[in-house]
Order: sequence, then C-alpha cells, then structure tokens
Amino acid sequence: MGLSTALYTGVSGLNANGTDLSVIGNDLANTNTVGYKGGRASFADILSSSAGGGSTMSVGRGVNLQAVTTQFTQGTLQTTSNALDLAIEGDGFFIVRETTGAQYYTRAGQYKLDKSGDIVNPEGLNLQGYLTQQGGVLGTINVSSLNSPPLKTANVTVSANLNSATAVNDPTTATTFTLNSANNQVVINGTTYTLGAGTYSGSGLAAAFNAVVPAGVATMSYTGNDAAPSAANEYKFKITNTSGAGLPVNLSSVNFTAASMLGFPGVDYTIPAAGTYSSLFRQSGFDPLNATNTSDFSTSITVYDSLGNSHLINVYFRKVEQGGLLINPSGASTTGNRWLYWAVVPQTDSTVPAPPNNRLQVGGAGYLEFDTAGKLVFDSNGTSEYTSFNFLGGVTQAQSIAFNFGQSLLAGGSGLSGTTQFGNPNSVLFQNQDGYTAGSLQSLLVDQNGAMTGVFTNGQTSKVADVALARFIAPTELTKSGRNLYNESSKSGSAIIGTASTSGRGRIFANSLEASNVDIAEAFVKMIAAQRGFQANTKVISATDELLQELENIKR
Repeated sequence: MGLSTALYTGVSGLNANGTDLSVIGNDLANTNTVGYKGGRASFADILSSSAGGGSTMSVGRGVNLQAVTTQFTQGTLQTTSNALDLAIEGDGFFIVRETTGAQYYTRAGQYKLDKSGDIVNPEGLNLQGYLTQQGGVLGTINVSSLNSPPLKTANVTVSANLNSATAVNDPTTATTFTLNSANNQVVINGTTYTLGAGTYSGSGLAAAFNAVVPAGVATMSYTGNDAAPSAANEYKFKITNTSGAGLPVNLSSVNFTAASMLGFPGVDYTIPAAGTYSSLFRQSGFDPLNATNTSDFSTSITVYDSLGNSHLINVYFRKVEQGGLLINPSGASTTGNRWLYWAVVPQTDSTVPAPPNNRLQVGGAGYLEFDTAGKLVFDSNGTSEYTSFNFLGGVTQAQSIAFNFGQSLLAGGSGLSGTTQFGNPNSVLFQNQDGYTAGSLQSLLVDQNGAMTGVFTNGQTSKVADVALARFIAPTELTKSGRNLYNESSKSGSAIIGTASTSGRGRIFANSLEASNVDIAEAFVKMIAAQRGFQANTKVISATDELLQELENIKR
C-alpha cells in the first residue's frame, strides 16, 4: 500500500511541476505581448491518511495545483509614435466593447481609428469613454463627425509705429467745399434733393443744404471756424431729424460725395426720431475709393465671417493734427499728434453696391492720439457711425468688428501699450484677430487624466471624451479571456468605473505602451526549479518501481 502511494505521489509531483513549467513557458512566450501580466502557479499538499490519529503520523499523498494567479505588477512604459497608443501607470483597466455589447477589460493600449471613426484595439473592440458632446455619458469614442465650427471675427488688435515725421494733412487755412453737377445731390427718405452748385464754406454748405431740404424733414448744422480751422474747432457737420419718425438718409447714393468731403460715412443710415447723424472727424481728404493716394500708411489683416470665409480688410492711417491742445472723450489732453484710421473692405467683397452709386465700404473707423513722447494716450476704438461690415457669401450681415490699437490705460496713466508714434518708418509690429475658419480633425491628444482632445486644421482644439478606466477590488480574480482581455467575475467584484487619476485609478500616458511585466531572469530561475522538481519526482517513481520489483522477486 505504502509503495503504491509513493508511486502516485511522484506522479502528482510530475503533474504539478509540469504545470509550473507550462505557466513559466506561457509567460516567456508573452514577454513581448503589450500589457501582458505574468502568472504564478500555487500548489498545496494532499493528505490521504493519518496513522494512529495524530498529526505527527500524517502521511502525504503528493501535491495538487491550488491556483494560477495573475501578477498585476507594473510593466515598463515604452514610447511609441502613435498618439493613440495608451499606457496606464498604476491601477486600472481600459474598457472595450464588442459590437454585440460584451464588455471586457484590458491593460493593452494599442488603439487606432477604424473606417467608422471609432477608436478600436487590434481586435476591433471599441474603446469606452465619457463622451463630451453627449453630456458625459459612457460610450464608444467616435470622432467621425467631429469638426470645429467657424467663429466670426469680433476683435482686431494692431500694434504699429506711425512715423512722427509724416506731414500733417489737416487744413490750416479756411477750407471751402465745391459742389457741381457731379456731387450736389442727396437722397433723404427716397427723395432726391439737388443743392445749388458753387463753392461754400462749412457754414455755407450747411445753409445750402437747409435751403433745399424742408425744415420739417431734416436740418444740417456746422460746428467749426470757417476762417481759422484748428484742433479746438474741428469741422463737424450734423444732420438732425425733424420729421418725428425714423428718417433714412443717404449722402452718396446719387452724387453727394459726403464721406470724403464732409466726414460722413457713405452708407444708408436711418436717423431715429429726434436723433442726429454726425460726421466723424475734421475733414481730412481721405477717400476710401482712392485710399492708397489719400492715406499715409496702411496694413492688411484677414478676418472671418459667420460661415468661416476669409476676407481681407485694409486699415488706412492718416495724420491730421500736430501740436495744439487735443481733447478726447476721456477728458485727457495732450500736445502730441492725432491720426485717423479707416478699416475698409474691397467693394468686390461687400454687399454694399459699388460705384456709380459711390457707396463706401468703410466698416470701422476711429482716431489715435499720442503725447510728445510718442506714447498712445487715446484710442477711440471706433465710432457709432462705422460699426460693421457686410460681406458677400450669404453670411450674417452687419458684422461688428472692434479695432484695438492699445486701448487699455496703463496703471498710473503713463500711456498705452501697443501702437507708438516715434521717428521711425511706418511699420506693423504685431496684429491679431480672434476669428477662424471651420476646421476638420487633424489629430488627437490624450493627457495624463485621460482627457482626449481633438486638434483641428484651423488651429483650434476641442475636448472629445475622457477615457474611462475600471478598477477592481480583487483584480487577481478576473477571468482571462485571451486576446489580452479580462472578464469580470464574482470573486473580482464589480468594476468601479471613472476617469484616470481619480479614486485610486492610475494615470494615462499617450504615445506609450505598457510592456509585459515578465522578468525573464526570474522566469529562468523558476524554470530551473520546476525542472529539478520534475526530475526529483521521476527519481521517486523509478525508486518505487525498483522496490516493487524486489517484492516480486521475493516469491521466486
């Protein structure tokens, strides 16, 4: 009885050490498997009988495989060139789903985009995450419909140097205005009025207007000094609505070239009841239809409309005053210089008709004032009459764009940052605008918290999802499903799902993969031990066999 037991004990040893070799061999076979976790065979002795009933007389019957436990130690992170290669540092598993709905967990982070725009692993299982565009619900991360909508330009910033040596364009003597058959008609509320031809002073021109336009419709007034123009008495024409209702006025739709002549914007304008329509600046001679020859400096900047179409805007500068006491709406005063600016869109890119109607394409205008040190002390940031652009292409009309040349006062009132007026050539130092065109997805980025961000061709970024991680109370009890996948089991506990770097879950590294955690040197040592154990058990079997043969020989 004892000898046969020894025989079977040796067999159990062979089986146990053979199993251990199988576990070690499997680990070595997967040394290059991404996210693979090595196993460890655990054994227990078998007790068959106890001679005399005492523990000191217990006889063993061999060894039995108790468990093969997965070792979830951290694997080395290896850098890759694929932004969708993800590795977990710490606890947690990626969540992947089959199209049938079956859910698995894995440490292998090799992902790519499939033809449907889903992020999938090599088996085609879909990576799960909290979807930003669906209110943060957990689901398959899909980027097929991602795009970046356009944003129309609302603000333009320009920092430039305007040459202080530029000649002043303001009149210093009495200015006259000549009307003839080419420029003496004005339209008010659909009625064309023809002013008398001739040469007028500022007050005389206002009187000529009032002579033909009924007093119950509108009146024009003039503020200034006909004989001695100066900074203290800018030319200012103003039309007052006396009709008692909204009054449409157009000073350029027929022949009246009011914009370049008087400083009015050359667009249709409806004066509200009891309201006024004022010219903007002292007459400067700037003509948007001949902008290059009637300005001192210009720059161009591309802006975007409501559909993301680009449009080129030219900003023209003209020096109009030098010396004297300049007063601006902020209450500040200076003895420096004043420059006017106009933002003009080409007539070929505007819904405002081109000549012969002679409507102007100015969408923004204002003025800049400098002190004697060349610092910008006031930026009008546009005016009420010039407030918007009307681009072609079926886009939103009256697009308001604010032009900023250094608007915010510095602490202590020491001046403005941005545009300067020094004795250097005219030049643009910096310019920017806040609009952009529509963009398509260019690449994906994942940060250590699992936030996946789309980078678009228009330079914008947008969060797509948060990659979900699952954590288990007893991860070693997960069931292996092959293909680097694990299934939840009753012993592992339910998955605790959340985002990376929270509630004990590890961090995610993009452009990285977690290597197998198998230590080859350790595996070889275990293999030698298992081999020796196997060989020792063969000796037990062979020795038992020899003893059994001796028993048989007794009979002879």
